[in-house]
Amino acid sequence: LEYSLASGDYTADIWVRGDVISFEISALTSGWVGIGFSLTRSMPNSDVVIGGISGEDFVTDAYASSRSQPPSDSQQDVFNYEVSVEDGRTVVRFERFQNESYWRQ
Repeated sequence: LEYSLASGDYTADIWVRGDVISFEISALTSGWVGIGFSLTRSMPNSDVVIGGISGEDFVTDAYASSRSQPPSDSQQDVFNYEVSVEDGRTVVRFERFQNESYWRQ
């Protein structure tokens, strides 16, 4: 199963394979790119993954409780991540397991 989203300079491609979800997100930037998951389609109370290059590659699993920079989760649930810059785009690839416990009540 595959999903694809493009909005302006941002793209997100998602593949579901059994219990693993694979993501590729990119944006026309040399900094960072992120994706959020929310039951309400707003930033507060959303699970967020942010990745980029700032001296070295980074990918962070975070939780946004408000409309501000979210702190990292105590448990990082992303794996097999890779960050690159391709044709002026920051590209972040990562995987995570399907798991309803990501959603906080």
